[in-house]
Amino acid sequence: RFTKDLKEDKDGAIWVASSSEGIYKINPSTSILKIQTYFSDTLMLNDSLVIVRDTSVQDSIIFSYEVDKIAALNLNVNALHFDQLNRLWFASRLKGVGYYEKGEVVFIDKAKGLPSNDIRSIVEDEKGHLWIGTAGYGIARVNLYADSLDLRVFNENDGLSSGNIYLMTFDEGGDLWVGCGRGVDRVSLDEEGSFKSIKTYGKADGFLGVEACQNAVI
Repeated sequence: RFTKDLKEDKDGAIWVASSSEGIYKINPSTSILKIQTYFSDTLMLNDSLVIVRDTSVQDSIIFSYEVDKIAALNLNVNALHFDQLNRLWFASRLKGVGYYEKGEVVFIDKAKGLPSNDIRSIVEDEKGHLWIGTAGYGIARVNLYADSLDLRVFNENDGLSSGNIYLMTFDEGGDLWVGCGRGVDRVSLDEEGSFKSIKTYGKADGFLGVEACQNAVI
């Protein structure tokens, strides 16, 4: 079990993305730190997700799995993000991206237009787009606040040095930094949120290697 990402919500609770057990919720406001990881009152949602509740703690909803279903579910969560509506978005290894809101879980996956269900990184820009980094198939961009699904995919044909994405972050100037399989791409965007120019950094710029590490950005 490995921790992949940590995010704090508006109430001060800490949400933890794990490599094999979905998402934990930790409430540090109690005198004793209690990680809510209980396998009772479990609701199976077909073969995609399990919601687990701890009936002794109010609002203790976490994502997890049924033990004998782990091979089918494989809830390896790589990244978390709270959007402007306070929805918790998560990037999973085999289920695409999804968000959790008011006890409901909604997925966006290959069936809805993603190039892959293996997602390593997610980040939101100032215009309300969620950028979704995939393992081998480039970056998808989704408008988080559109009335209908607005999705576009960017890959090597658009100038990325590699479609194998490990991490993404935005700088103060609005450029998207992409750690990938062949170095780091600095992507400048136009007003519409499309690629305008790309500068790639690799061994010639002082890197000892070219393949980025997942979530290796602060």
